[in-house]
Amino acid sequence: MPQTSLNDSQVRALQAGPKRSTHALGNSLLLVVEPALKGGSKRFVGRYRFPPGRSGKQKEYSLGVYGRGHGQLTLKEARDTWTKIRAWGLDSGEDLHVYKQSVLPA
Repeated sequence: MPQTSLNDSQVRALQAGPKRSTHALGNSLLLVVEPALKGGSKRFVGRYRFPPGRSGKQKEYSLGVYGRGHGQLTLKEARDTWTKIRAWGLDSGEDLHVYKQSVLPA
């Protein structure tokens, strides 16, 4: 049976367990829920391969922490940000970890 991605109320309802858990949100975007002993925080991580293709090494790009406060991302913001970052990586051909240095002013 195909897995559907989570919506905002489902993400909010997730509880931290004894182990770290990951939940697919679609388009190689994941929600990582840390264990309760480490605070049970929820954060967004994007997975990609660099260089692109089967021979590339799988890497992770941390987008930020889930929430509605200052410096936090909602589910929609995380999806939009990840789409923009992935498009930049495909257009530029560079590793996504270079994104912050190239887009943000020094």
